[in-house]
Amino acid sequence: MKNKAKPRKTSVVLFYIKTNILQAILRFMDIEVLLEQIRDNLVELNSKMEQLIEQGVTGRRIADFSKSKGSPLDAMALLELPDHLRQSAMSLYELERATAEEVSAKTGRSRSIESAYLNQLVGRGYVKRERGKLSGEAPKKVYFYLGGE
Repeated sequence: MKNKAKPRKTSVVLFYIKTNILQAILRFMDIEVLLEQIRDNLVELNSKMEQLIEQGVTGRRIADFSKSKGSPLDAMALLELPDHLRQSAMSLYELERATAEEVSAKTGRSRSIESAYLNQLVGRGYVKRERGKLSGEAPKKVYFYLGGE
């Protein structure tokens, strides 16, 4: 009986070893696929960076941002802003003139947080605020727009 048990143990051990080797090969293949995806993403990112450099370092959209509105928010100022303020400024740029509630709808943040961010931009001189003066605007609401000093 002992002789018959040995081949069985050996076959179980061999099966276990083969299974582990196959799992290691599959993990290696997964890693290889991930590395290829990372390489492809880096190549794509590099090409986009080259395009931005050709367009004037910052890209056309940001360069047009300050020229079209007469705002002191040029490309360098935008890049120096913290992300949360930059998002508010870009949303306000797209809306042109808006309340904190309208900007918050665009950014997905609460109105009170957005109001605080917009007031920080006012304090930095990038944004102006005033009560509704234009026709159709609520006179009690505060409107923000680009056009600092």
